[in-house]
Amino acid sequence: MDSKFSEEEIKNVVFFIEKNIAPGPDHMPVEFFQSCWEIIKFDILLMFEEFENQNLDLCRLNYGIITLLSKTKEANKIQQYKPTCLLNVVYKIFTKTLMLRLEKILETILNKC
Repeated sequence: MDSKFSEEEIKNVVFFIEKNIAPGPDHMPVEFFQSCWEIIKFDILLMFEEFENQNLDLCRLNYGIITLLSKTKEANKIQQYKPTCLLNVVYKIFTKTLMLRLEKILETILNKC
């Protein structure tokens, strides 16, 4: 769990995230990160390095916007809406990378029952 994050590990997460989903508060869709990976990967890797060194201000990433999405075309009742939280893609990259690492050791920590 405490080993450094590799470029390949982070890249796999970036390209695993589902396309064509609503962008977060920063308005940057996952397709941007995927299509510009070779250009922005150094910034993403630097953020992970700052995280490892405990120099990253996670408050910059850990926020979302809760909004209501219509379940029907012409919704006019609150029951016809569902809430959703829009998160930044960078935050999703961090959480998914950490989750995949944790999945590897969960079986040794927790009983399947």
